[in-house]
Formats: sequence, C-alpha cells, structure tokens
Amino acid sequence: MLIVATIVLLAGFTSLPQDARWRNAMFSAPLEAMVQAVLPWFPEDIAKRIKYD
Repeated sequence: MLIVATIVLLAGFTSLPQDARWRNAMFSAPLEAMVQAVLPWFPEDIAKRIKYD
C-alpha cells in the first residue's frame, strides 16, 4: 500500500491526474484522499505543488 501511495503522490506532480483514465479509475479518488490527508506533514513548498484537480 505504501508503494501505491507513493506512486499516487508522485503522480500529483504531473498532469496524469487530469487524464480521463485517471479520473475514471475506481481507486483514484480514495488514494488521492489518502495522499491529501498526509500532505500537512510535507514541507509547504512540496505540498503546494501536488495537485489532483
């Protein structure tokens, strides 16, 4: 699970979350929520660059 969460976190730095396949994926929303829950523990410079919108 940690590996998958890391991949989702790194995807937040790219344009991959705007792709239709990402948006339609069954587990993308819960995994994004999990990553966003841990963002407060990241440095602010890094956390503000991670976008899933």
